[in-house]
Amino acid sequence: MTPVGSVLDKLGLQSRRQGRRWWTESCPLPTHGPQNPAHRFQNFFIRDDESEERPGQWHCFSCKEGGTLVKFVEAVRGCNREEARAWLATIGDRPPPPVLRVRFDPTGPRTFRLPAGVEFSPLAGWNSVPRDYAARRGLTAEQVERWGVGVAHEGKLKDRIVFPIRDQNGRVANYSARTFVDDPVRYLAASTWERPDLSVMWGEEMWPSLGMRFGPVVVFEGVLNGLAIERATAGQFAMRTYDGAVHNELFLAALQGSDVDHRKLAKLATFPLVIDATDPDAAGAWASRQLFASLGRRERRVVRLPYPDKCDAAELEPGFLREMVAHAVLEGLNRPSVVGI
Repeated sequence: MTPVGSVLDKLGLQSRRQGRRWWTESCPLPTHGPQNPAHRFQNFFIRDDESEERPGQWHCFSCKEGGTLVKFVEAVRGCNREEARAWLATIGDRPPPPVLRVRFDPTGPRTFRLPAGVEFSPLAGWNSVPRDYAARRGLTAEQVERWGVGVAHEGKLKDRIVFPIRDQNGRVANYSARTFVDDPVRYLAASTWERPDLSVMWGEEMWPSLGMRFGPVVVFEGVLNGLAIERATAGQFAMRTYDGAVHNELFLAALQGSDVDHRKLAKLATFPLVIDATDPDAAGAWASRQLFASLGRRERRVVRLPYPDKCDAAELEPGFLREMVAHAVLEGLNRPSVVGI
């Protein structure tokens, strides 16, 4: 039987296991309605008991919905029964699809707002606790301003640094919120009922138009890793195209997890080179396999960063990280029309 924990992880749901049940942060059903923050990790559970005849049974004490694992996937992903069964069959240690398949979201533009309580101000104006945490993680005042980073002292995202995820038009489509007080749940992402656009990656707002994507894009899982890469490589790369134009950019893209959405793959395919900077762990290896299977063919190239001692980008010394990225760029951009300097 498909492990329920893997299903919740692939759906991007925050969850905790207690005995034979997985409790999610809030009910993920789009029909649930407004959530009560006081009921966090208390309303919705799904069973993961292999001794049961039908593991995956779920129930919400608030909206009273419940059913089978297949029905759960149908509701959360908005698909039919056959598509839900096919999606569940992909969970586990199986190779990703050998080709890139692109589908389009028929629901159109979504309305999304950051939760109440998020404040935006220069880093110097932050409270000392989040400011000290940001300093330990290397976050600079320039990056706070450049990426519109916020901080929350109340509301759903209380005691978290908030990284808004904006699309190429600057529209906020999602968020990633990192605790600065050592909450057991390190990261929070938007729940399904908030209607985030899961096809948008952090970093997109700085991408150029399609016809100007001559340089590589660095792909990672968490925003803090991307900010570390940005600091380490700032001003170090210039991409010269066939017409002599020089582009001084190394583009960034955060997956926000190890499962690579087909729409994100389609966007990454518009770059001539993908630098795979996903974490050196099991989740990162799964994300890397998807990137290589879908993008590492023909003109598009994928180069994996060889992290030492299982350290991710945010844990590496900036000079070492810069050299590692530089070698990956030189290895990958081995084409007549694009030269890495």
